[in-house]
Amino acid sequence: MRPPLQCVALFAASIATTLSALAQEPGVPVGNWQSATSETITWALHPALSGRELYRARMTRDGKGTATTVTPPAGDAGPLSSAVALYREFKQDEKAALKRYAGKTLVLEGRRGTLIPLSDGGAAIHIADGFTSRALVLVFRNLRDVGGIGEGAQFRFTCTVEGFDYQYVQMKDCSIGR
Repeated sequence: MRPPLQCVALFAASIATTLSALAQEPGVPVGNWQSATSETITWALHPALSGRELYRARMTRDGKGTATTVTPPAGDAGPLSSAVALYREFKQDEKAALKRYAGKTLVLEGRRGTLIPLSDGGAAIHIADGFTSRALVLVFRNLRDVGGIGEGAQFRFTCTVEGFDYQYVQMKDCSIGR
């Protein structure tokens, strides 16, 4: 054979080998979620790649093995409500949640996400729920009130529920709980 034909033959053979390897079905479905315990999720790689777990994630928000409980300070009526729980209530049944909460002022607790300074001197803060980066949008009148809260910090706030538009809970007249 001539050298150019040898290159073409070698190239065709390597493509055929690659395609036959890709066409084979894996023994275990890729991307299956398997519960290791009640607090972790494990997913496996393709057996040809590893056969071991890729990543083990904890199921609690704070990364600890068990859920933490919030004890209210003296003088509070009861435990704080979670901002994420409010969002999930709206996601589950928007109309019922609006009927229950629209116009009501709530004391909630959540982790600070993105802080956006507003043109009127106020600020908007996003509270996330998992991969939803702005489950709640809190509007504060004064940027200085929220400037000391670091991103990811847990904080308490009081807000009035305005509505549920564009797949997030809008809250107005917010203030920091002390």
